[in-house]
Amino acid sequence: MATEGRALSPRIRDLAGRLASHDAEVPHIPKDTRHAAVAMCLRESRQLEILFIRRADDPRDPWSGHMAFPGGRVEPWDDSPFHAAVRETREEVDVHLEEDGLIGNLSPVRAPHRGRRAPLLVHPYVFNVSSETRTRPDAREVQETLWIPLRFFLQDAKREEMTWQYGGQTFKLPSFDYDGRRIWGMTLRMLDELLSIVT
Repeated sequence: MATEGRALSPRIRDLAGRLASHDAEVPHIPKDTRHAAVAMCLRESRQLEILFIRRADDPRDPWSGHMAFPGGRVEPWDDSPFHAAVRETREEVDVHLEEDGLIGNLSPVRAPHRGRRAPLLVHPYVFNVSSETRTRPDAREVQETLWIPLRFFLQDAKREEMTWQYGGQTFKLPSFDYDGRRIWGMTLRMLDELLSIVT
């Protein structure tokens, strides 16, 4: 955690402490694994909010149009997944993250294995950003950005099942519906881990 030198609100300081003592699960990583990283950006104004993006529609993107956190693949020029999360957030939504804004990380999440491609592991990092933080999404990658209050996700009545069809099969999966925007899958798994720490 690199929050020394930055003034933290009591809520963010409490969350940073919980993240520091949280045991993130480290899965077995096969040799051919590809890596990606996302930034879970929290800002506090009247309440604690978390930044989501809705990905641009792109037939080449398996997560086209999905709700997600800013982020992307770790490229050869990235020093680490952390640096990939910082770079991708700047490129996608023009939010400039600093190392002293990092308040913790969560368990890496395996992406669904599609076809012959190597497995993909996504590393989530949690950042504290200024309450004045605004986004400027790159339309080539992001349709829109939303700051959603964490309080919304802590109301169990908002959680519901969704139907997803893949490979000729139908699945019932948990999700949140925020004004018609469905949050599910890997993004929900990361969010659920954060919510378990917040509560």
